[in-house]
Amino acid sequence: MRKKITAESFGKKKFQDQNINKIQEAVCDTFMAFGIAAVLEFKESILFPSQDELDDCKRSNGNHSAILLTKMKQWMTESCEDVFFKYYSQMFSLFGPLQQFYMNA
Repeated sequence: MRKKITAESFGKKKFQDQNINKIQEAVCDTFMAFGIAAVLEFKESILFPSQDELDDCKRSNGNHSAILLTKMKQWMTESCEDVFFKYYSQMFSLFGPLQQFYMNA
């Protein structure tokens, strides 16, 4: 079980007691959770591809990636009209991936 992050973790004690590691783990957990939530919301939206669209894409490309990516981008663009969604979506569209790139470099 991971230790919980407290407000003190982000303050003057940021670099003490492994707080930076806790912060990195929290960003990773949040990134994954928000990403999963976004996919579930997309799946329930009217922009999620129909079975016919999925079948057509699989026939022409051998997989569903192209139609899912296109529709997900469209869903993200439309959803980002909501300022709250736009703000929180940065966790899985910007900050989470940046942290992953940094940690893997």
